[in-house]
Amino acid sequence: MLYDLLNREDLNWRKLQLYTAKKLIKQEGKSKARALVVDDSVKQRRGKKMPGVSSHFDHLTGRCVMGQQVLSFGYASDSQFVPLDNELFISQTKAQPLTHKFKD
Repeated sequence: MLYDLLNREDLNWRKLQLYTAKKLIKQEGKSKARALVVDDSVKQRRGKKMPGVSSHFDHLTGRCVMGQQVLSFGYASDSQFVPLDNELFISQTKAQPLTHKFKD
């Protein structure tokens, strides 16, 4: 049931994430150390025919891996990190085609 809910494309997940982040940041109060953070990570995925996976250069390992590149934008303070938005990037190199297009 949880996976069915998470797979629903008719829900505005970005809006929900931003709304939740705003609530968490307001509850925190004033913090001395605050920053906006942009992170570009490669999430390695395994599988022969996994859709939405492509080749990316992973700077941590120093080699190309099959996976998804995730760009995250968030708010960091001395007590917490709150993600504000995320985006998946699928490159054209060795890309496994999606079985169906996303509706967004």
